[in-house]
Amino acid sequence: MGSLFWVIQQQLLLIVLGVIIVGVAVVVQMDGQVVEDIRIALGAVGPTPFRAEEAEGILKGQEADEERIQKAAEKASDESFPIDDLRGQKDYRKEMVVTLVKQGIEGAVSRAG
Repeated sequence: MGSLFWVIQQQLLLIVLGVIIVGVAVVVQMDGQVVEDIRIALGAVGPTPFRAEEAEGILKGQEADEERIQKAAEKASDESFPIDDLRGQKDYRKEMVVTLVKQGIEGAVSRAG
């Protein structure tokens, strides 16, 4: 079995109130340089938290190089469906999904290796 590591990242609107704009959790299991398994969970960008399964599929069984990580982050954003509300605008939240998923994958992969 390979190395396993997880990263949770959240972009907070107001720390005092704990209002989350975007929530991202990433778990990876590595076998050397190959992503043996990955889970990407998104929160506050849909009616309930959910997994970005299409994004996971981009990396599963592949090396986690910069290009694949970027594609997975963009796909996770495509899978999200935030709304405009008091917490933030839809476009900003979709951009934050890309940023946080990319950072989460990179962090989890580097710590697992």
